[in-house]
Amino acid sequence: MSNYLSKSDFKAARDCATKLYYKKLRYPNTLDDDPYMQMLADGGFMIGKFAQLLHPDGITVGTLELTQAIAETTGLMRQESATLFEPAFESGGYLARVDVLIKQGNRLQLIEVKSKSFDPAKGFISGRDEVRAEWREYIEDVAFQRMVLERAYPDMKVECFLLVPDKTALCEIDLLPTLFSLRRNGRQVEVDFSGDVAALRSTELLRLCPVDTEVALVASEVEEVAARLLAFVIEGPRKAPPQLGYICRECEYRIKGDAKHSGFRECWNALAGVTPSLLDFYQLGRIKRADGLLADDLIREGRVSLFDIPDTALTTSYAERQRIQLSHTRSGTEWRSPELCPTLERLNYPLHFVDFETSRIVLPYHRGMRPYEQVAFQWSCHTLDAPGAELRHSEWINLENGFPNVRFADALRAVIGDRGTILAWSHHESTTLKDIARQITDYRLPAVEQRAWLQGVVDSGRIFDLCAHALGHYFHPSMKGSVSIKAVLPAVWQTNAALREHPWFHAYSRTEHGTLLDPYATLPRLNIYEHSEVVTEGTGAMRAYQEMLYGEGRRNPAIKDVWRDLLLQYCKLDTLAMVMIWKHWAGA
Repeated sequence: MSNYLSKSDFKAARDCATKLYYKKLRYPNTLDDDPYMQMLADGGFMIGKFAQLLHPDGITVGTLELTQAIAETTGLMRQESATLFEPAFESGGYLARVDVLIKQGNRLQLIEVKSKSFDPAKGFISGRDEVRAEWREYIEDVAFQRMVLERAYPDMKVECFLLVPDKTALCEIDLLPTLFSLRRNGRQVEVDFSGDVAALRSTELLRLCPVDTEVALVASEVEEVAARLLAFVIEGPRKAPPQLGYICRECEYRIKGDAKHSGFRECWNALAGVTPSLLDFYQLGRIKRADGLLADDLIREGRVSLFDIPDTALTTSYAERQRIQLSHTRSGTEWRSPELCPTLERLNYPLHFVDFETSRIVLPYHRGMRPYEQVAFQWSCHTLDAPGAELRHSEWINLENGFPNVRFADALRAVIGDRGTILAWSHHESTTLKDIARQITDYRLPAVEQRAWLQGVVDSGRIFDLCAHALGHYFHPSMKGSVSIKAVLPAVWQTNAALREHPWFHAYSRTEHGTLLDPYATLPRLNIYEHSEVVTEGTGAMRAYQEMLYGEGRRNPAIKDVWRDLLLQYCKLDTLAMVMIWKHWAGA
């Protein structure tokens, strides 16, 4: 069946009908291999299984074949009462599979299970009697399903619910995620639970929230959009005329490389090849006109070069940075503000370049924690004690099952103490220290001295944000509109040949087919089971940590050691990358 509009079709094409064609024809997209999306999906599968375990009499409609699933569901719906998992409903070309459906006579309870945490104090509706922006897509999801159910069974009353993690609830089961195991078989994912089901049911981690009022607020718009989208699939996939705009910047079909099919290129045609592109302009979405965005106007006119952006439009607080990007992209030159180097020279030694690896997952690893509570499991630190001193490296990683945050802080304190400047990239490290201090108080942990030290570090002004420094004082054309360390490092690495020859960094200087590699691309892959792995970004680090400590390899010391080594080499490069950038900026 391809001539239907499913719930996932609606979500994908909600704001761009053209995407429906690419989705139906399975064009490659950036979400397919996105490690962050995969991590969220894993959490969603666990919560989905959790929800099913709350209903011991539930019947699973397990087949992915839609015709069969619809037929099976139709038969089960003839029962007077039934609890169904993943039943499939079709009406007039609309298709929905419901997470949990409870039928009691002519009354249907539609329960949508989500892994997004819910704050009971805030609810789903804002003070303006509108669905909160962060919950809009989830409420529309439920509204679409209700629409299908009401069309398929017009004589039945449908009541709508969201089943979501309660961010205020405390977990009562230690190592809860390890009790769920996921097995993939093609597109199908099977989840097993090996723990105490009765104990799981007694927890209050998941909250059942009635959302009939919220659904009513969006229902008419959902039906209108769904009807418009259905016209493009009911007789087989038909491409909606592309509506080009700034929204295309984040399109999942805007993929890199030379894929055979590129939705973005098909929509933009020759405009897709224009470089430098205005889609890479810093904070372009902040420039507005009376009738909308400047970017949308320019794109409609076919003016999609970075240099088509008029200087007269640069009037926001971002204008100075935007003019620097325009000017130095045009000239192909690096820009340094007069304060780039002097500010660094005024920093107090020792200089501690630090990076933290942390994890937030929906089901807490440790008893007494809340959903998505932060776990700090690793840090790396490169230290320069004085100008001209040798670079020292220190590191720590948690290898135990217990809650690691206080031990994380103790080990860090032993290295950075109360002296010197702490250099980090962005505010993540400061936020993590605040979180640990708060956790010590909230959970009444016996770590009063550590809490005082953590709060002292945060309040002292010792933390220097290199990302903010880059934004205010440095630009290279290859960075485009980004100040991510993954954008800044390749820029300085390509620019500074002396940096690549420096003994601290030379091990990362490699070329492949005549092209200089980004240092992160030189990290060695290590063998685990029958395949090789490498960690090169934060989400990969989170997944590696989970595999090392709680995955299938946790009982195999050799496998556990490989995951540890992957994490250590990645985090070490994160802090060394900051040293590389600092050295380039300071000319040291």
